[in-house]
Amino acid sequence: MRILIVEDEMVSREKLRVILDNVAVCDDVPDGESALEAFKKAWEIRAPYDVIMLDINLPSMSGMDVIMEVREMEKQMDLPKQKSTKIIMTTSNAERDYLITCMTAGCNGYVLKPFTKQIIFRTLKDVYATMSFLDEDL
Repeated sequence: MRILIVEDEMVSREKLRVILDNVAVCDDVPDGESALEAFKKAWEIRAPYDVIMLDINLPSMSGMDVIMEVREMEKQMDLPKQKSTKIIMTTSNAERDYLITCMTAGCNGYVLKPFTKQIIFRTLKDVYATMSFLDEDL
């Protein structure tokens, strides 16, 4: 499994990497533009990401914009919905309307900060059902 971590805050980025490194090949970037570049490159080398862990509050390009761009690229590739990259937003904003807006834009799930390993794995299992190997880590 391949996961792209998009987080401008270094501590959160490292925490996610430590949690996920044992179950996936992880790349990380600090902003939305770098995320889109990594997403495109992964498709070019035929090694797309299975999951994007995406901070919504990013500098210069919001996570919401990243979601919409990724979904548009997948649409242009004529990618079936079941083969699309799962996007899990990481946010400290727990407002219901905000979360609904992100989900409507194409996000598959969310994790509220601060998060734990158990929360990350549970969320991954919820949005990506084939991840049964995560059971042993919970």
